Amino acid sequence: MYARTHRSRRQAARRESSLIRALFVAFAVLVLGACASGFETVQSENRAKLYRLEPGQTREQVLEEMGTEPQEYNKGVFGQSGIVPNPYDQEVHEMGSDKIEIFYYATNIKNTDGLITKDELTPLVLVDDFLVGWGWTYLDGFVEDNDLILTGPRVSVSPSGS
Repeated sequence: MYARTHRSRRQAARRESSLIRALFVAFAVLVLGACASGFETVQSENRAKLYRLEPGQTREQVLEEMGTEPQEYNKGVFGQSGIVPNPYDQEVHEMGSDKIEIFYYATNIKNTDGLITKDELTPLVLVDDFLVGWGWTYLDGFVEDNDLILTGPRVSVSPSGS
């Protein structure tokens, strides 16, 4: 009788332990999934817009396509949210009589820590208000070919509102 009762208690304890583990895993998946969802929306929207760009578009066309309104995100089930500026950053340079303008858009957010770093951005390069190219490979080649010194995007800055 003792062995049967002891065995029943052990089995019940195992079932309870398995249930607790399953609930913990489900909760962790829910929280982690919710944390990524807001940033995923921002970056996927910006990536989709990049595919509609074409070299030669005017500054106005680029900004209309990519957007200039800050993008809100919900960072988790606990109501954390914030705003990602759109574009995230920009810089302007003079090169002789040419105006070089670079817009940085969030397109590759890797961490949901509320910080956006350089490798999570895509640069768009305009010369005299016309789009000439985008992406880090393009920008690096453009900078090298033209002996430019860029300040680059501000990095590791928490988006406003977070």
